[in-house]
Amino acid sequence: MTPQEKCDLIREKSNRALPVLFERAKLLLKDTAAFDNRAHKLFRIIDEMAGHVAEVALCKKNCSFCCYQAVLISEWEAKQIAKYTKRKMIDIAGYGSADDDTPESLRDKHNNLPCTFLHDGDCSIYPVRPAICRLHFSMANEISLCDIVGDPGATVPYFDFEQTKILTMCFMMQYSTKFGDIRDFFALK
Repeated sequence: MTPQEKCDLIREKSNRALPVLFERAKLLLKDTAAFDNRAHKLFRIIDEMAGHVAEVALCKKNCSFCCYQAVLISEWEAKQIAKYTKRKMIDIAGYGSADDDTPESLRDKHNNLPCTFLHDGDCSIYPVRPAICRLHFSMANEISLCDIVGDPGATVPYFDFEQTKILTMCFMMQYSTKFGDIRDFFALK
């Protein structure tokens, strides 16, 4: 099955579920409940969305190729990770605060470096992993196609959760406008 056929299968099997979940997530933008409560609801919705993709995706436990690329997270997500790991979070200026902050500079700075929380090929913060990690699924047919370190020019086919990623970023901006790479918030040990 080609990557496009996998994506089409997911959309066909969940043709109502994903749009309904996305609408539920959008409602959280206007909800007046406490931010933490809404954020945890958003992450449950994201996990439910991801469940529709996971069964077809190549991604499995101990596959960590994607853990070597830039991971833009919000300050709120960093605080959840700090609480979970008991590690001190670094106070950063935030992505976009410098004139040379561009998506390309972020990728150049962090690609090919392991995530701070990658240990022995496994995610040590899986229960509190950022939204971008929860929504990241390879539709490739073989694992070697995901090796962006061994093949820096690799083009990995992903399931398109772009709207959900943008919505999540807008949602997180209600808490703080500080965003940065996970490695900026937490230095490598």
